[in-house]
Amino acid sequence: MVSSICRRMIEDRERAKDAAQEVWLEVLKSLPGFRGESRLSTWITAIARRTIHRWMAGERLYDFRSFGKGCRITINPPIEEFGRDDPEWLDLWTRMLCDLCLTAILHCLEPETRFIFILRGVLKMEYDEICAIMEMDGAAVRKRFSRASRKLSRFGKEECVLLNPSGKCRCGHKKFMEETKLVEEFTRLRTEVNRLETWFLADTVFNPANFWEHMDKT
Repeated sequence: MVSSICRRMIEDRERAKDAAQEVWLEVLKSLPGFRGESRLSTWITAIARRTIHRWMAGERLYDFRSFGKGCRITINPPIEEFGRDDPEWLDLWTRMLCDLCLTAILHCLEPETRFIFILRGVLKMEYDEICAIMEMDGAAVRKRFSRASRKLSRFGKEECVLLNPSGKCRCGHKKFMEETKLVEEFTRLRTEVNRLETWFLADTVFNPANFWEHMDKT
């Protein structure tokens, strides 16, 4: 849970990893003061929220109107890590790229709204728990999540090739996505679920539960 929140809230992977480690340090330091007045997950996530905001200084906030029309998210192919003879390197690299791209799209939402969307849309938390974490009333939380969902869905329908095979996004690595089976897999998934489930599915398709251990190995 902490890994997923940090990974989606902080675009830079190394900073996200450091933030996740600091969250757990804060949890351990604060544990003697936990009285059980809320769910443990609520308490941990509230600590994560405060900690992550300290790590978000300088993070870029994108604009929906310009993101898909000129996005140039670039990662050099990790050939030296996988080897040119490894048939899986392109697929693994593309998954890493798509994961970064989906995180960048979330950066079109202002931080508090992004946090709410992650809790509800990715982690499937109940609204009452989100309200406790965000210290907001239910109407405000539902309104923010609804608006964020509409914006992301509209963007996907118009731009993103993962959500719409005919999307207009001119991402610098679009051709690599089209050359792998990843788009084909998302096409299959789209027939089974609503498009608003994309970020929830991405956590399943792109990464195992222990994100940091997986990334260290690859």
